[in-house]
Amino acid sequence: MSISVDSDQIEEDEFNGKRIAIKILKFRCKPNSKLEAEEFKQMSLKDMNGNKEVKEFQEKCQATHSSLVSRGSQRMSDKEEQRVLSAKVEAEDSGLDADSEIGGEEKEQMAAQNQMIKDANAKVRTDKLEAKLDGMSRMKNTPSFEPEYFMSHNGNQFLHENPPKELSPEVIMRMEQRLKRQNQKESKMDGESAKGA
Repeated sequence: MSISVDSDQIEEDEFNGKRIAIKILKFRCKPNSKLEAEEFKQMSLKDMNGNKEVKEFQEKCQATHSSLVSRGSQRMSDKEEQRVLSAKVEAEDSGLDADSEIGGEEKEQMAAQNQMIKDANAKVRTDKLEAKLDGMSRMKNTPSFEPEYFMSHNGNQFLHENPPKELSPEVIMRMEQRLKRQNQKESKMDGESAKGA
């Protein structure tokens, strides 16, 4: 078997390798300026300000934000009106003039009542949440939880995202061996208990 050597190809490869090495060495000998965070920030801000897409995105975000703020202030004014009306109704019910100032003691009573209502609502919420969590933990301990879960929508979605892996033949063989040994031990124990009786 004869090996042919292409000397022209070898020379060409060496020449190309030398050219690449020279370019790398020239690049490495250039002094690189240290990158400062503030400079980078200023350069990127200049680039962003000059970019048309970024400006359009910023304007769109500002418009969305302003519309949300106006809706929120409108809702707050509606709530404020409702609060004033409810205060007037309560004042009329208690026999006070609607425009009269509510005394310090009544304010304290109203604040205490509001606090009691908030505490009661919070207690109801926590009780509901605890009941739900207790129910879930009880369900997890039942033998029918796993098959029912995997038949549900969330279980199907979980199996779709995380398909079960098939067991390797080695694992199956070891499981079979373990079951055989366990059965043999049980049969020996049954035989010994039958002899002893």
